[in-house]
Amino acid sequence: MKSAAKADLHLHTTHSDGVSRPEDYLRIAKKRRFSIISITDHNTFRGSEEALKLAKQYDIIVIPGCEVRTNVGDVLVYCEELPAEEAPRRLEDLLAWKSTNKCIVVPAHPLDMSRSGVGLRNLIRGKWDAVEVFNGGTLLPLVNELTYVLTRALVRVPMLGSSDAHSVLMFGLCYTEIKDEIASPADVIDAILSNKVVPRKASSYARRVIAKSATRLLRKTMSDLSEP
Repeated sequence: MKSAAKADLHLHTTHSDGVSRPEDYLRIAKKRRFSIISITDHNTFRGSEEALKLAKQYDIIVIPGCEVRTNVGDVLVYCEELPAEEAPRRLEDLLAWKSTNKCIVVPAHPLDMSRSGVGLRNLIRGKWDAVEVFNGGTLLPLVNELTYVLTRALVRVPMLGSSDAHSVLMFGLCYTEIKDEIASPADVIDAILSNKVVPRKASSYARRVIAKSATRLLRKTMSDLSEP
């Protein structure tokens, strides 16, 4: 039996507030036998665009994506193809936009209110295609577990896990298994909508804290070095 594909669908690069390049994630994905990634820089598809140009070289499927800071909180957008324009920032507009652009919307770390989660009310009432329940950047104890339980009981949509990496040090801390034949971004989106996905945590709470702290230190160091 063919094993499930591994996907990390929440990655930030130097095109927003990350310290690693799109190619860095492609390299580590190949090394760790992940076959699917999505670059989800804040409010831009530029990181995805760069990764798509290199995807065949690494034999990795890249899902065009971004993380939109909407009027209700952070929302991940995944598309079958690279959109011709950036996604709108108002949730109502984003929901209309996603259908015409062959995209889906997923609240990022929805109950982590220290990082612009959409909150419980919007999690339950929102018209989401899936929910990110395991987030590698969420350091508040039990938030991931609470998100998982509430989504499963009340929202009842497919559930994803992702690292929310801002450097390759965080890659794969949480991830998604996809139990379907995948050959394109459209196949990934179909698998999500068909609920052929399983969220996974590949690391302990302590490891997540260490990886995120190291990433913050790396970001500060790079910022200090860039100053005149």
